[in-house]
Order: sequence, then C-alpha cells, then structure tokens
Amino acid sequence: MEKVIIMNRIIIFIITLILINNMTYSQPANLSASAGNIPAYDETKTLTVIDDFEKNGTMETFSAEIIKKLGRNTYWIKKGELLGSDDNVILELGLYLKNNGHNVLNQEPAVNGYIIELVSSNQRWQNLIIWLANEKGQKNSDYIMMEFDRNFPMMY
Repeated sequence: MEKVIIMNRIIIFIITLILINNMTYSQPANLSASAGNIPAYDETKTLTVIDDFEKNGTMETFSAEIIKKLGRNTYWIKKGELLGSDDNVILELGLYLKNNGHNVLNQEPAVNGYIIELVSSNQRWQNLIIWLANEKGQKNSDYIMMEFDRNFPMMY
C-alpha cells in the first residue's frame, strides 16, 4: 500500500514538472509580415497587410492598431489606415471613417473603434467590411463594405 502511495506521488510530481515546463517555454506565435496578401499579426497588437488593393500594379499597405483578434480575418481595432504606394492616406479609420481626407458618411464618432473583416477570394483581398464597435468589442452599427478594385473604394 505504501509503495502505491509513493508511486502516485512520483507520477503527480512528474506530471507537475511537465506542465510547468510546457507553460514556461510556450510563447504566443509571432507572424512576420511578408509582401503579399497574408495578414501579419504580432504581439505589439498591430495588423499589417501589404497587397495591391487598388489593382493598379502598386502595393498598398493596410495597418491597424488591434484591440482584439475576433476571428480568422476579423479584428476589433482602435484605428487603422490604408496607405498608397506614395504614402498618401487612402482610407482612414480614426474617430471618423475617411476616404482621401473626407468623411465617408455621417456617422457617430468611433470612440470604441471598429470591427473589421478582411474578405479574400482567389488569394486576393476583395472586400473590407467595417462596423462601429461598442465598448465590449461587438458590432454596433450597420456595416459598410468596401470593394477593392481599380475604382477603389466602392462602398455599399
């Protein structure tokens, strides 16, 4: 009986050591950005996507300050922007949604940020769907969808 108790304690001790070891050495994934259409999400809570969004042969950069990743390509962001190849701001997601410096629509201020979803098809980014977020990171408005093509942005 005493041998069984000692063996059980040894097994519990070994399992505890294994668990502590796994917790100590496990780290969150750090995805690095590469040219192309793969979103890069890192510990600094930034999202960066480099692609030819305007389909004009030059690369644009979408970057956002993330509050929380909600799904595969869905994020609760504080703010973001789409920069053209010449670093001009094409789309700004700040307190208000702006296209080339002009308010896109008459909206409430985005004090809690936005929920965004990047939609791809055939390994190209096709749409950016945007909602206002509430204080819990939930959709708090109708959506606006931006379709990426040569007439960027087309909004629905």
